[in-house]
Amino acid sequence: QQLRPTFADINTTEPFRSFIFSTPASTALTNTDFSALENEMPLAHRRWEEASTSFLKTLLPAIYQGPSPNLNLATVFFRCKWCREPLSYPRVLVHKCFQNLGRQSDGVDLAVPNADLGQLQLQKGDRPWNWGTEQVTFHDEASKNAWEIVEACGADPLETVKESMDAIDCMLECLCCEKEGRAMNWESAIMHTLRVHSRSDSIGPKWQLIKDPKVLQRLKEQATKNSWDRDFSLVACKHCSMLMEFRTAAQHMKKNHNIEESSGSLDIGTLHTNPALDRKMPTTYLNIDEARKMALVSDEEGSQAFALSTECTSV
Repeated sequence: QQLRPTFADINTTEPFRSFIFSTPASTALTNTDFSALENEMPLAHRRWEEASTSFLKTLLPAIYQGPSPNLNLATVFFRCKWCREPLSYPRVLVHKCFQNLGRQSDGVDLAVPNADLGQLQLQKGDRPWNWGTEQVTFHDEASKNAWEIVEACGADPLETVKESMDAIDCMLECLCCEKEGRAMNWESAIMHTLRVHSRSDSIGPKWQLIKDPKVLQRLKEQATKNSWDRDFSLVACKHCSMLMEFRTAAQHMKKNHNIEESSGSLDIGTLHTNPALDRKMPTTYLNIDEARKMALVSDEEGSQAFALSTECTSV
């Protein structure tokens, strides 16, 4: 999906920055002035994306550096200063904490009048991405965990991108939680390790790739029943550009814009989905012990049916 900068990102990018902050209040502006800026918008988008991705590449450890560092690798994660959540690319560019006015940055760009910038932010509900450049760092622990998980799935940590891991569609059993019988996909495995085993001193393999096709089938049935592929997308208000979870959108509309729900559901026309979704990584556990039991029952039923058909044939 195409990345799009926020209003705040655009108003701090040239030539919009100079137009907003350096144009005297007494200057009479015409439609021609704004038309010229409109033509600059695609270039401003590219500049913002290039500058942001270039900055992220400087955060990569030496092992990921090279002629063309790949931010899309399944083992590359960044850390949010505020919520500490591991962020892959391009999610890191749209993560709501970096645009939230409630998050204060230690870094200040003195070239921009803070009072004026503050007014623009309050009007539009966002701020420039990674303002002050200290909001995001490389997530060493998440990357290390992802490295082990990608290898457990038989893939190359320095070559495999996220889409390839999704295509592999592997399931893993956590060997540290053997008594609980937990199975999960590769993204859930990363989050599970961070939340449950971040201080674990266990030696040896932590993950086992589940290969039995019958067990895998039962696990996938569990995943479907438990809504494995829930939509974690955010929406952005068209009136103020503020990002929020869909479940809070109705409250936001009523409180901030005096817009009520109609016909029992939110008027979707007032919202648009963020083009690069800030989708949270899931932590969904599947019960591998139950899956193995169900697979065994299926085998026994199959054997009984085969034995019965054999008896009928003999008769």
